[in-house]
Amino acid sequence: MVEKVESGDYMSESDIEEFLSTPMKLLLIIAENDNIVQSQLVLVSKMSSSTVQKWVTWLESKGLIEVIETKTIVGSKKKIIRLTEKGKKVVDEIRNLSNMVLLTS
Repeated sequence: MVEKVESGDYMSESDIEEFLSTPMKLLLIIAENDNIVQSQLVLVSKMSSSTVQKWVTWLESKGLIEVIETKTIVGSKKKIIRLTEKGKKVVDEIRNLSNMVLLTS
């Protein structure tokens, strides 16, 4: 079990970005931006739309995120993404592991 430390001691997303996989990066962004719209996720992540779509589909299939499709006032589709409880636990573990790296560096 990873020893818990104060939340202010966690590495920032930019600090840990170098060694995180694409789905881990997306999970952290979603965690920081609850109910993010998929188009915003593309902008924030600086990934292509097709890359984000691929990994959003994968994360949803693993039960880590929930995708809610709604329509805008003008009738276009909008996908809202949020973490599931399982996804929140995974994000906590990513942050704990990142903290371990910080403490050992």
